Amino acid sequence: MKKLWISRTLAMLLTTAMLFVGCGGVQAATMYLRKVAGSVGVSDSEGRKVDLLENMGLYSGYGVDTQAESYAWIDLDKVKLAKLDQNSEIAIEKEGKSLEIEVKAGSLFFNVIEPLAEDETMEIRTSNMMVGIRGTCGWVEVLDSGHMALSLLEGKVECTAGGNTATVSAGERAEMSPDGDISISVLYQESIPAFVQEEVSGEEKLAQAVGQLESDPFAPYADILKPKGDGSTLVYAGIWDFEGDGSPELLTLTLRWKAADLANDELMISIYRAGPNGVEHVVYHDEGSVHSGATYSLAESEGQMFVMRHSKYSERSEDSVTTSDSLVWSFLGFISEKDGGQEDWGLIESLRYERSSSYTVSEYKSYQVLHNGERQLASGGSWEDCSYEDFQARLDRYKEVCTLATVGEDGKVTVVAPQLP
Repeated sequence: MKKLWISRTLAMLLTTAMLFVGCGGVQAATMYLRKVAGSVGVSDSEGRKVDLLENMGLYSGYGVDTQAESYAWIDLDKVKLAKLDQNSEIAIEKEGKSLEIEVKAGSLFFNVIEPLAEDETMEIRTSNMMVGIRGTCGWVEVLDSGHMALSLLEGKVECTAGGNTATVSAGERAEMSPDGDISISVLYQESIPAFVQEEVSGEEKLAQAVGQLESDPFAPYADILKPKGDGSTLVYAGIWDFEGDGSPELLTLTLRWKAADLANDELMISIYRAGPNGVEHVVYHDEGSVHSGATYSLAESEGQMFVMRHSKYSERSEDSVTTSDSLVWSFLGFISEKDGGQEDWGLIESLRYERSSSYTVSEYKSYQVLHNGERQLASGGSWEDCSYEDFQARLDRYKEVCTLATVGEDGKVTVVAPQLP
């Protein structure tokens, strides 16, 4: 009789346990804290601290956080790996086949080895931005002011922010804002953080994907782009192939503080070239007080790029009832064979069209070119008259590509193409 009572009691306990699980009272762990390094904390759904164990189960409502120089690796259903970067925090929610990871701070790497089934979902999100994951590899990071960024090495995902949705593919980076702005750009090799590099370097397929990423053209000029602390402001930086040799250079426009004796701000135009011996400052052109009403553009001529300034000067003399206008085009760039020396860079050519008109005399027109020697290197040269045909032929060599900045009549510079990294 005693054995029969024990058997019936065990059967009742098992039945009760199965019913309890079926009603959601107990949820089997499919997420595990596989490994930690440094100082890592785990909390349960009530916010209470949980003692760390080897391969400990993580349940819905749990949170994981890391301190400085600390990392946490999480297995999700054994085919999804997540790695939490230092100084980061996540919260996990799982209901049935729906998994949600909220990144509250820092960065999270993910690598979904097997694509999710049709009835499975995996989302990585902040409070109001979300990335839907199926079978892919990349990382997300919480930026300042609650902005979120996604970088993708493999696959394709959908990002949602403020009701807007965009598709991001391998080799791309998306930045999202709470108001729904989703900006997609190229993902460069130099943008891969160290905690991700450690995970992909040992995976042949992922390492190959990294090797196929483009190199950041701004990377060699990182020191150049740092704030100088001298009161100057970098208003434009762009990568352009001035020499036309397939190896682009860096163009910068810098505003300096207004001197007491100048009506306008000072503008400096620089071109830098990165080579085997480091970065060379090949063009240093100080505009001094910027020209009111001037336009700074990029122009192309025979496969090479030039910085073009187009200015207009007007004068009026009441005594002679005469007005005079001067239109000047100046071109900065490279004029020699590829990889020439610093002496082959600078102010290439300036062209000036002058027109004077009077109530008493007929209109007078003059076309001039500033040059020095056969190469038309204008630095230190002088103005010389030329025919209209010669003037126009020289001007026609340059085709405007885009406008960089304009200067108002008040001397204030407005940047049109802010390509800063």
